[in-house]
Amino acid sequence: MHDDDDLDQRIARLQRLAYGADASDADRAEAAAELAALRTGGGDHDADGPPLTPAPSAAPDDGRPAEADRADRSGADPTGRPTRWGLRRVLASSSAALIVGVAIGWGVGGAIPPSEGADVGVPVTETAAWDVFDRPATDGDFVRHPPPLIDIDADDSTRRLLLTRSDGVRLVAVRTADGENACLILALPVGRPATACTTEGRFPREGLRAEISVQGVGVYLAGWTPDGRAEVNAASAPTG
Repeated sequence: MHDDDDLDQRIARLQRLAYGADASDADRAEAAAELAALRTGGGDHDADGPPLTPAPSAAPDDGRPAEADRADRSGADPTGRPTRWGLRRVLASSSAALIVGVAIGWGVGGAIPPSEGADVGVPVTETAAWDVFDRPATDGDFVRHPPPLIDIDADDSTRRLLLTRSDGVRLVAVRTADGENACLILALPVGRPATACTTEGRFPREGLRAEISVQGVGVYLAGWTPDGRAEVNAASAPTG
């Protein structure tokens, strides 16, 4: 009986190590290996025990009562207490499942590298570009240039002229109505403007880009970077 108690305690300790959340990978692996050794009969407590899978027999031939033979085969003694053989059968199933789970976990861990967070940009309030909204508005922002017709829920009072060219092309910055994002507007003397806005309060590290293609003239490409630089290229590659 003491041997069975010792085996129970050993199994419980190994299973705590193998399944416990606080155990290290090395401790789990060692516990899994020891459980596997017990399952296959390699543990020191199994040296004198019965085999894991006994050979079938039609009927007991040692004169013992049939109840005792059925108890041996079911893994419990006549009083209902699990025998050492029964414990080994439970151990065999649990340790095999554990080893498979550990192997799968290690395989997945080795095949998939740690995920690296995607570059979600810089908080807009930490950029030099955002500082343009802190300066007072000038006549150039409002009087000389009418507001461009845009499909953005913008706070028009935050409109700031970033640059204008002699051909009438201009770049305008504006904050969204909720004050969370900034938008770049590329406006031409005629036609609808192009817009680009930050998202979720973050400025792309490569900056905002807006593009307009004018038939017979070419393509205008504008940019506004987090450090506050704004530029528009000359029209290139006429479209027809």
